[in-house]
Amino acid sequence: MAAVSHYLRPDRLMTLDATVTGTVAESYEAAWLCDGRLQYPVRGPAASGSPASASLSLSIAGTSRLCGLAVLANHNLDDDVDATLSNGITATLKGGSGDRPNQIPWNRWVSFTPVMADGCDLSVSGNSQDVIIGELLIGQRFDLSDAPLINLSHELPQYAIPLGAEFAAGNGYDKGMAGGRLLEFGYIVEDDALEDAVDGLRAWEEACRNGTLPSALVPDNSKPEVYFGTIVGFQCEQIGAVLNH
Repeated sequence: MAAVSHYLRPDRLMTLDATVTGTVAESYEAAWLCDGRLQYPVRGPAASGSPASASLSLSIAGTSRLCGLAVLANHNLDDDVDATLSNGITATLKGGSGDRPNQIPWNRWVSFTPVMADGCDLSVSGNSQDVIIGELLIGQRFDLSDAPLINLSHELPQYAIPLGAEFAAGNGYDKGMAGGRLLEFGYIVEDDALEDAVDGLRAWEEACRNGTLPSALVPDNSKPEVYFGTIVGFQCEQIGAVLNH
């Protein structure tokens, strides 16, 4: 069976700018879970006990949407610790994929039977350190079926480090700075599906409002990878039947 790509559009997110309630660490805000900004993570209460165990329970009240995909980004969950969605959406963002070679956990995603929802609860328990989650996206799942991915390439991240009144490029790990990474990808689309594919991808780009709103891409639903970011542009080239993005 051919792999399928999934993606989330910002205009079809239930969670974006949702009201989030629950107990978080001092100087953090629960709303940061769904504000679209990875650089503002939410942090749960301090771990306690021996061995240490930490949990996080938050309630999300968002915009009513048809939901079929959830993405958990930039987290520190142990590989054997799941994040559970309930009370409106029933799904589990499971671990079990191990860490990447750099020891950073994979972002997590789960696809589920589409359901109308305007909120849900998120719960995590048994983590070995304070729970940290950069962002939770839940919304309508869009699919690119029978459209093989032809490339998924990365460019080095670009960073800006303030030097007085000026900015200069620098190593991303200097001063704990973080930056974006450009991801280029393309698909092969048959002639009879080309128009629908272009219309869908153009709508995705426009929904990102010139790269200012978040979305997510699962390039291959047989693998754990999921990318959180925004669309900054696309192009269509018909050479035989090739759609480049």
